Amino acid sequence: MYTQQPGIEYNETFSLVVKPVTIRAVLTLAFSKPWPIHQLDVKNAFFNRYLSELVYMAQPPGFVDPKYPDHVCLLQWAPYGLKQAPRAWFLRFAAFLYSCGFI
Repeated sequence: MYTQQPGIEYNETFSLVVKPVTIRAVLTLAFSKPWPIHQLDVKNAFFNRYLSELVYMAQPPGFVDPKYPDHVCLLQWAPYGLKQAPRAWFLRFAAFLYSCGFI
């Protein structure tokens, strides 16, 4: 039985957007102090992300088990393209930053 509900969970998208005002504030602070500035380009961040909730997926076309065609897959990682992948990545990244003392 699916615990996710259509239109509530697996159709939602998460897109974190940084506002230009925040970028300007951080750069101003970094320039006013002798802090080094680095850029990080994260293109493959969503590959194999941990999931914090149960996510089920129908068997992909071409990989359906003939003995169990109605079974679903329980995902343990968030593959790229999964709606929950950006949110899972952000929550894990934010938890790491909090553990380093950032607030």
